[in-house]
Amino acid sequence: GFTTDLPAGFEGSVVLSSSVPVVAIAQLGNNTSGTVGAGGKASSFYQGVGADLTDTQLNFPTVKHNFYGQTTTFYVQAAGAEADVTITYTLSDSSTYTDDVVIGANQMVMFDPLAAGIPAGNTQASLGSASVVSTSGNIAGVVVEAPHTGSPAAFVLAARGLTAADTDTVLIAPTIKNNFYGGTTGFSGQNTGSQPANVEIRLTVTNAADPALIGNVYTDSEVIPAGGSTVFSPPRDNLGGMPAGTFAAGIVESVDDATYDPQPLAGTVNESNNMGKAVYAAFAQSSATTEVGLPMVKEMFFNNTTGVAVVNVGDAPTKFYASYTDADGVLREFETVDPVAPGAAVSFFKVFNNPGGAFTGLTNFGDLEGTKNSVSISSDGVQPIVALAQESDQYSMDGLLDVKNYEGFIIP
Repeated sequence: GFTTDLPAGFEGSVVLSSSVPVVAIAQLGNNTSGTVGAGGKASSFYQGVGADLTDTQLNFPTVKHNFYGQTTTFYVQAAGAEADVTITYTLSDSSTYTDDVVIGANQMVMFDPLAAGIPAGNTQASLGSASVVSTSGNIAGVVVEAPHTGSPAAFVLAARGLTAADTDTVLIAPTIKNNFYGGTTGFSGQNTGSQPANVEIRLTVTNAADPALIGNVYTDSEVIPAGGSTVFSPPRDNLGGMPAGTFAAGIVESVDDATYDPQPLAGTVNESNNMGKAVYAAFAQSSATTEVGLPMVKEMFFNNTTGVAVVNVGDAPTKFYASYTDADGVLREFETVDPVAPGAAVSFFKVFNNPGGAFTGLTNFGDLEGTKNSVSISSDGVQPIVALAQESDQYSMDGLLDVKNYEGFIIP
């Protein structure tokens, strides 16, 4: 434990050290746990930021100031040394705002759109993207999105700031939904380059209320100005006609054509469903490897379960190989029965039921029920993969806790 107890009302930053490499996730929430919490239902995950995920610039594809009742707040930490930091907000009406501060070593500061003078309201002047630049030491950061008013908050979303390693001309989004069992997503794409970008989204349907739609591909595109952002979503009707009741794996690319050169992109995906709201960061294709790590995956553990969507981002089919290690140290290994096509995804959801007989390798998949696991998933050692974990309460559709996402960690 802490050598000195944290005071009530503490808000700050944490540095975690280990003698061996580790990955971790952080949970943010207002639910009551022991003697802390506000009795709410809001809950979210975000990736712990290792040294390799810090940089002198962070990108945040979404900024909101009371935009349809939601506001984003940015928490930036000086990663080991003092940092002279400036945040620049670029709004969808092309206006820009800045704020700056010097952050002490390992300390955190909060950036609020209100303090920067960004207007509130349901207009393009209240929606956009942000970048944070340090002229000295490396920084880490997290964006938190919540209702603009109301206490306790009904939901909260959180994701870490994206570094240059998270940007690419091709991004992978494991889950894009159009009213799939109540879940709908919006992909926020940020052009972090110096020139306008023609950005195309390609959607491969991996599950659907109508099985005949599985495997269909839908495309759409928009031009994003340098430093600007856009949203691909069903309400904006820019998913290439992908129908309601579908769940797809998405690839977002800044295309090379006669008018536009490829530009680096950053992206996040915001989901609303009947169990709450969640957000995750899209994956740079160049960072994908053949193994991913997921620190916490639940199989109906105290009513919570985790669905892990794994995408083959290679150019040839591959099976997926999973290793689940529970809290007692019991290792269970299994694999997909069929190879997974390039661009397609497999959902590791309620694996204890072995849905559709999709997996093989365990004598009794039912032994996974009630377990909490650390998970590693790999390909054939050649095809790169990415993964997204989403945890939800399966027996309380009115939401004991908000649904929450985190990105699988790339294992070099």
